Amino acid sequence: MAGQMTRKKLEPVLVAADERLTGRAVLGATIGNILEFYDFGTHSFFAIQIGQAFFPASDPFASLMMSLATFGAGFVTRPIGAIVLGSYSDRVGRQPAMTTSFAMMSAAILVLAITPSYETIGVAAPLLVIFARLVQGFALDGEVGPTTAYLMEAAPAEARGLAVSFQPASQQIAATAGALVGEILSPTMTSEALHAYGWRIALLLGAATLPFGLWLRSALPETLHRAEAPAPVVRPVRRSLAARRMMSLGFVVLASCTVITYIREYMTTYALNTLQVSAPLAFATTLVSNTVGIAAALLGGWLADRAGRRHIMIWPQITALLMTYPVFLWIVESRSAIHFSEASARSP
Repeated sequence: MAGQMTRKKLEPVLVAADERLTGRAVLGATIGNILEFYDFGTHSFFAIQIGQAFFPASDPFASLMMSLATFGAGFVTRPIGAIVLGSYSDRVGRQPAMTTSFAMMSAAILVLAITPSYETIGVAAPLLVIFARLVQGFALDGEVGPTTAYLMEAAPAEARGLAVSFQPASQQIAATAGALVGEILSPTMTSEALHAYGWRIALLLGAATLPFGLWLRSALPETLHRAEAPAPVVRPVRRSLAARRMMSLGFVVLASCTVITYIREYMTTYALNTLQVSAPLAFATTLVSNTVGIAAALLGGWLADRAGRRHIMIWPQITALLMTYPVFLWIVESRSAIHFSEASARSP
């Protein structure tokens, strides 16, 4: 009797959700994801300035390393957030989990943006920054799982690859937005102003999206209870082994993708600190790179629906693995960007 009542209560929700599971739902999930990854990734673009504000040291390199270590602190809580909010989304729904992670991310970025510098409040400043990064890491991976599941569940079976590709594409869009903000701020502000408060402007832009993001997430239809095709009959032991193997392989693939992603996101700081490239040039280069990444992510999803998932996952990873070291070597040895930057600085 209780089960019948539950089904009756769910029926109108499911009908409404099915009617609204269109491009608008996918767009809503993607925009929220963009906002979260913008908040998390902006730290990497302004690692030098953040390091000088919260981790002053006689050696600029030591200050940068402490800032990057704080950026890395967010990765400590990412697995915890993935498990906690991922299981929460399985129990309660994708939409509540995505809304919760977005609210946590926005609160953390606000704390990071308004925390006074080390010179003002002393050791409390880096402690608050580290706490904010831990919360951000928890929220970010609590975002990825439910959002990916949402995109897959919201799409028809023949277009799931393209729908899920909006997850990596949204990360690239977020990185592009961060680079664009840097590209706008760096030539319009003096170096002193950029180090003093310019990076705070970039962070506050992310915090300002909190009302819009919460409204967007609260308006999304739920996908958790959609009817799925009956699973094939498989012996429990075989099903368990197959699931573990699939999860292990998926973990390795995602880990390799994540490594490549943060190598690419570090390139702005690498260009500024190691190659001594001018800030506008460094942000412009990142802007171009991320724009190409958006197109590549969507193309990969489209191809996965037509050529299969396996080949699309394997060959790009192999290509990236083989190209990473030669590209870095070419950048360091050619030093064309440095020459271009110096020539630009000397020109009237």
